Amino acid sequence: MSAITKNITKVPLIFRVVPLYVVTAGVLWAGHFLFVHTQQPVSSTQPIVNRSTTVGSTEHIISGEPTRITVDRLGIDLVVKDGYYENSTKEWTLSDNATYFAAMTTPPNDSHGNTFIYGHNTSTIFAPLKDISVGDIVNVYTSNGHIFRYTYRADAVVTPDITNVLYEDPASPQLTIMTCEGIWSKVRRIMYFDFKEVS
Repeated sequence: MSAITKNITKVPLIFRVVPLYVVTAGVLWAGHFLFVHTQQPVSSTQPIVNRSTTVGSTEHIISGEPTRITVDRLGIDLVVKDGYYENSTKEWTLSDNATYFAAMTTPPNDSHGNTFIYGHNTSTIFAPLKDISVGDIVNVYTSNGHIFRYTYRADAVVTPDITNVLYEDPASPQLTIMTCEGIWSKVRRIMYFDFKEVS
């Protein structure tokens, strides 16, 4: 056994192993730090990796904040405002002259996610949607001049405590509209629309 080997074996195990862990942790932390601090938030025109193509290809997401919603066949033409859930009152932002975009959901875009708009079931808001048919077109106008078009697919009636619809993240863009329904508005009608195009 060489002198160097003898000297190493005299060093307690803890002093031989701990530096190895420290170095490894440092390398992992540095890699994580570099990854996190070199990422940038996605804007409406920033190139991103296209989920449907090979790594290295890019696409531009078109998106915008919703300001208006129309359903021409049913005569619906409404303002869209930002809506929030107030924990202290346990109520959503609502009024008798507008619809609301649930601000915690995905803004209209041509890539992915769930855009959630809600409003009262009154004759001046969403009551005309009782006559919507599969394939009907909904237009969502955005503050930056785009028009997103969606086609009606299906609906569901749920109780007010069903909130998972807010957190859906479909691979294809989806518009979800919610309004009250039933006696004393005790249930909620959820309507699903598939992304068709943007102009």
